[in-house]
Amino acid sequence: MNKEILKPMNKPLNITEITLGEFKTELKVYNKTINNYNYTYNLHWGSKYNIKDYTYDGYGDIRDYHVITEKFIETLRQHATRLKIYQWDYYQKKTIEEVATKINIPTRKVVKHINNYIDSLRPIGKCEIGSVSNLLEGHIAGPKTVLDQISSYQIHEEICYNERLELIELEVNNYKKTLIK
Repeated sequence: MNKEILKPMNKPLNITEITLGEFKTELKVYNKTINNYNYTYNLHWGSKYNIKDYTYDGYGDIRDYHVITEKFIETLRQHATRLKIYQWDYYQKKTIEEVATKINIPTRKVVKHINNYIDSLRPIGKCEIGSVSNLLEGHIAGPKTVLDQISSYQIHEEICYNERLELIELEVNNYKKTLIK
């Protein structure tokens, strides 16, 4: 990864109204990166505390034309390096094995996750199993499957989220068993 893009930003803030589109050029990341990062880490950046623009209703992606607050600008600056790393990872082609190593989760769990959610991943990520057409024909992913335009960190968050759901579901089932007795 190019270390030059990770240099901290020290520009003074003296603009009263700035849009995300204007500010993201300072960050050197795409709008899509900001929104995907926000989604992955459930940060709730799209709130009235961060967006001044009356056209934004608090739901969905933050767009380039939305006017953002100084507080949000500072938040984005604090996350600038993370956003750049997230973006770099998102656009890198990587095998499921490489993702598993990066996020420190066994390869079999990552393969299982990709196969369970491959249809929901398709719109936001590209998977290559020989070719995209093979994927569309229902081939299953394996450790050597190449992923592109999806973040390793998003995969990590989704696996952890599903494991938390499984834990609570286990508790619910145990509780139901005590009611039957």
